[in-house]
Amino acid sequence: EILIATDPDTEGERISWDIAQFLKPVNPNVRRIELHEITRAEFKRKVKEPRDFDLPLVEAQIVRRIQDRWVGFELSGKVQRVFNRRDLSAGRVQSTVLGWIVKRKEDYEKSKKIFTIIEMDGRKIEVEGKHEIEKIRISQVEEFEDEILPSPPYTTDTILMDGSRVLKVGVMEVMNMLQDLFEMGFITYHRTDSTRISKFGIEVAKRILDKEGLLNYFDPRSWEIGKKGAHEAIRPTKPFSPDDLEDYMEEELIRGKIGKKLLELYSLIFERFLKSQMKPVKVIKQKAVIEVGNVDVEDTVVKKIVEDGWNRIDPDAFDLYEYRIGEYRIRNLKYIERHTLQLHTQASIISEMKEKGVGRPSTYSKIVEILFKRGYIFEDRYKRIHPTKLGRMVFEYLEKNYPEFVNENKTRELEELMDRVANGEMEYDEAMKSVYDDLRKIRTVKR
Repeated sequence: EILIATDPDTEGERISWDIAQFLKPVNPNVRRIELHEITRAEFKRKVKEPRDFDLPLVEAQIVRRIQDRWVGFELSGKVQRVFNRRDLSAGRVQSTVLGWIVKRKEDYEKSKKIFTIIEMDGRKIEVEGKHEIEKIRISQVEEFEDEILPSPPYTTDTILMDGSRVLKVGVMEVMNMLQDLFEMGFITYHRTDSTRISKFGIEVAKRILDKEGLLNYFDPRSWEIGKKGAHEAIRPTKPFSPDDLEDYMEEELIRGKIGKKLLELYSLIFERFLKSQMKPVKVIKQKAVIEVGNVDVEDTVVKKIVEDGWNRIDPDAFDLYEYRIGEYRIRNLKYIERHTLQLHTQASIISEMKEKGVGRPSTYSKIVEILFKRGYIFEDRYKRIHPTKLGRMVFEYLEKNYPEFVNENKTRELEELMDRVANGEMEYDEAMKSVYDDLRKIRTVKR
């Protein structure tokens, strides 16, 4: 028996199926296993659970690949001819995302307003408009108890966002580092949109908390949201803290070199996962009404921690502050002019792709990389993304001539079509006919 263990996603299913077609003439007894982490324990578990190939999943990937070729190549050819440049490209996802960046820049330039920044002891309040005042009044304070849950463990989009922001690198570099950690066997498979934690993962968290003397705060959660599946969130595969990894590396007990940034990325994954398996934090909150001239502003703060939970491994999670009714002199008052809408960053683009159902975990970082490579966008020194003149021109051409193919509705519709094929709800031939109809629509436009 031959077992094929390619990546546990749609692309991996297609690759394993292709390999099987070459092997079957020699040995027809070929089956599939899914490894969600590269560890001995996972291999021993999964080698006992071989399965047949998921043909609807393979067909969905074929539909995706052909759609990308037919629509993407056709649109790219149109762009290349119009702009007389062979290095340009277009596609249902990349051109939709380029449109977001172009339109965000336009909206950003119209969004300037003046704000008043009021500084009190230990607290800053921002109010729209210019307010020339010497005092403010806290007119109402409402206290209430609240329970704050930890964030769910990382998925591809959230780790790309946090990794890019914290490490100050591009999302493609974060994706490459995740690949390194996965191949070293330190994290589970990193191309996932699931927050689910398996019973094995929960046991890893329990062992870590026990080792850290925090077992009293253990509160196991599977984070099973929506449809059930085999995929897990991104988590450590072993009960190793970042300090453990550093020590093992120095003692040459692990293979490979873990640089500073790789260790920082692992720390983010480790801490987020551990917090996701800990008790909520019980707090006393205050909701205050602040009179700023003739404007009332509301502000909510955490006054006191009543019962510790996941904050035990994140002691700086809350800035405690207490409001009291009364009139207060302002320590410092200043006026700033700023934009109310922020430009996109690599992290915010990934967030919008996930929110609007455009792209897949395996393609998030690649789409952003393509837009940079084509010269459609650039980053300023604050890591904010702007469209180039070329980027604006290409999008304007596509929006004018092929508006149906450069908006998230069509892109999301195609993603849903492929999901239906993968779930066995639509025949492969029917999906291909829909994709071919799109190709014919593009070819009817002469420009």
